[in-house]
Amino acid sequence: MTLQQSSGGLWIPNYHSFVGVGGDADELDTAGKRAGMIFAAPLAGVLDTFEFLAVRLGGLGLDPASVVRVSFQNVDGSGVPDGTQDQYRDILGSSIGEAEAFGAPIWQSTGLMTSDGTDVGTKRTVALGELVAAVIQYQTFTALDDFYPATAAITSQAVGSIAVGRPYYVFHNGTSWAKTAARTPLVGALRYSTGEYVFIAPSTYAAVSQANVNLASDSSPDEAGMKFRLAADALATAVWVNVSRTSGGASSEIVLYDPGDGVIARVIVPVGLLEPGNGNAGNLYAPLPEDIPIEHGVEYRLTVKATSPGPGKVSILYVPVQTLGHLGTCQGGNDFTYTERTDLGVWVDNNLRRPIMGLEFSAFGDGVGGGSGGGFVAVSRGFKRGMV
Repeated sequence: MTLQQSSGGLWIPNYHSFVGVGGDADELDTAGKRAGMIFAAPLAGVLDTFEFLAVRLGGLGLDPASVVRVSFQNVDGSGVPDGTQDQYRDILGSSIGEAEAFGAPIWQSTGLMTSDGTDVGTKRTVALGELVAAVIQYQTFTALDDFYPATAAITSQAVGSIAVGRPYYVFHNGTSWAKTAARTPLVGALRYSTGEYVFIAPSTYAAVSQANVNLASDSSPDEAGMKFRLAADALATAVWVNVSRTSGGASSEIVLYDPGDGVIARVIVPVGLLEPGNGNAGNLYAPLPEDIPIEHGVEYRLTVKATSPGPGKVSILYVPVQTLGHLGTCQGGNDFTYTERTDLGVWVDNNLRRPIMGLEFSAFGDGVGGGSGGGFVAVSRGFKRGMV
């Protein structure tokens, strides 16, 4: 097996854009309003369901007897849903709920979406790349009902490339559909009949928000990051981490561990390099001191470790997902998960968190010859040509 150079390198996972939930300008507060997303089926197969995040508005919410319908529809020649609910499932207003708290988000795990809205109806079969519309609307509306299906809030540099591309968001104001470039696609999760949740786009993670972990050498944890494994042998040349510091800051280092927990690379991060405050978090790029061979199929760890005591701290970000299956909506699926520890103790892993960090690889195994073998015999979920 020989490592073949990739000109310019590839980021795995690539720079991350999800920073939370937005979209409250497009409220579903009348019977005729609808919201949806147009996407290309990432796999050929049979669709089970489309899950989404519903955000209730303060003082309103939904009447328990109201009904919200989620449907799969064809896409017409103008690029919007054609209006025929080919497969659907109804959700009672009580599932979304009255507004106990302003803006409280509730994840909606619909049942099977079928031709008659029951578990025994016919599901939707899709071809690879087929355009599908997922549409959310009222089936039964009660006066004062008000919520919105959340869209992702993303970093400003990503808006132009995601919001006007595909998948894309559409909104029906009660009269007509419009494609809305100012909005990103829905925060949602597409599940196939195999039980697998799939990657659709960088901004459609099955996540409610973004969260952070603050680290200092005298805190617990004092080190946190990403446990990962690759589907091919590769050569790591750099890392990126979404990181900031609280007021006063803390010095830190980025550490890459081998499968036996040995340090194979370390990058010092001076406290003055990071802006204070979690609101100023940004992606920190750091070349590794030397190129590091990464063996496929085994677990490595990439972490940020605080090296000075509080009260100032260094902060890393992660995206919490609803279930282990929902990691399938993230690039790389459950091959890239959260890990932390305190005082060089036992690692504590959390498979419901996706750390916002990654590595640059300059070469990959070609799968030719003996030795450790491997190469690109498989590709981690979500890493397809043109995605990184």
